Amino acid sequence: MRTRRRLAVGAALLLALAAAVVGGVTRSDGVESIGARGEGELPTALGKHLDQLAKAYPGNPGLSEEGPSSAAESAFLERAFPAETISVGQMAAARAAVAAANGRPFPSGKGRKGTWVSVGPSEALYPFEPFRNAFNYVPNSYVAGGRTTSIALADSCKPGDCVAYITPAGGGVWRTKNALNGQPNWAYLGGPLGINAAGKVYLDPNDPSGNTVYVGTGEANICASGCVAGTGLYKSTNGGDTWTRIGGSTFDGLGIGAIVVKPGSPSTIYAGVTTALRGMSSVCCSGVTRPVPGAGKWGLYKSTNGGASWSFIHDGSANVADCVGDLTEWNNLRTCSPRGVRSLALDPTNPEIVYAASYARGVWRSPDGGAPPPAPTRRRRHAWRQRPSHRGGPRGATAPPLRVPGGALHPTR
Repeated sequence: MRTRRRLAVGAALLLALAAAVVGGVTRSDGVESIGARGEGELPTALGKHLDQLAKAYPGNPGLSEEGPSSAAESAFLERAFPAETISVGQMAAARAAVAAANGRPFPSGKGRKGTWVSVGPSEALYPFEPFRNAFNYVPNSYVAGGRTTSIALADSCKPGDCVAYITPAGGGVWRTKNALNGQPNWAYLGGPLGINAAGKVYLDPNDPSGNTVYVGTGEANICASGCVAGTGLYKSTNGGDTWTRIGGSTFDGLGIGAIVVKPGSPSTIYAGVTTALRGMSSVCCSGVTRPVPGAGKWGLYKSTNGGASWSFIHDGSANVADCVGDLTEWNNLRTCSPRGVRSLALDPTNPEIVYAASYARGVWRSPDGGAPPPAPTRRRRHAWRQRPSHRGGPRGATAPPLRVPGGALHPTR
């Protein structure tokens, strides 16, 4: 009897082992061996191939043992940090905080639903820093502000009635009507501009009321992490209460650093523009793109029809045809300026004489409003002239003194 029982138990164990072989084998890490399945489920060769692929799994059936396995899980862990999950109490507190914020009234006399208003702080106080060095020297606590790229003051400014405009680098355009007060009251006007990055505000000298205002968007400074590209040129005829975009997409992706309207000819406008950047980085100098792909050429533009259309007339070269606005030029390997025109002025005794300052190419002068030569002579040097002592040409090159047909160079003194 005992012998029969032993044989029966042995037979049962053999059957169980066979069933395990046919049903599949589980590896020690919990992943089933696909190739061990019966031939009725997968062809033998395919099963072995899939089994080899399964060995490449990092564990946890194909999922990482550490860190989030999806973007959603990553976002959840960010909200939960420093814990690993979010409790019911925390969820209820978050809902209560949102409800309280939505129901919070505006400060007395400020704002209305559907609009943004500043609630402070209105003063940026930099504390005293005891650990000082050559790069971080703060001798005392002080009140500071961000970059202000331009200021325009009305010609009619007088005590009690002095209109001024400013463009903070990333703050749009602001206006005060009492600039001479100890504490002027500023109003934000930049909502319709498409972007808060602003490079220039300018008052048309042909409008005695001071209500014709131009704002160029995009910061024209050459910084590596905050000089953001703009959305074009805007004009207001009611002191900044409303704005109209002019010139279409001509200046998209660029920074406007200079605007000048010709006295006696309000339809003649000059705009000096530079490269600008897309993207943002909290530390200098990565995460950004410059020049912006698809943007136009940087340099000096002119319009003779009030900004409806524009002509590219100069960028630090005697021949405007040399300037193409490509990456090679941006890398300072061409004749023209690698960044563009940031400053310009008209001679007050003769507004046909134009001065333009180009990044790395010095100051240039045109006696004829910057007009390019007629088409047959476009490849020749035309009326833009520059000081012969300039050394800002392409790297490794020594530029000879520039000359114009029929005469010597006229230095800009």
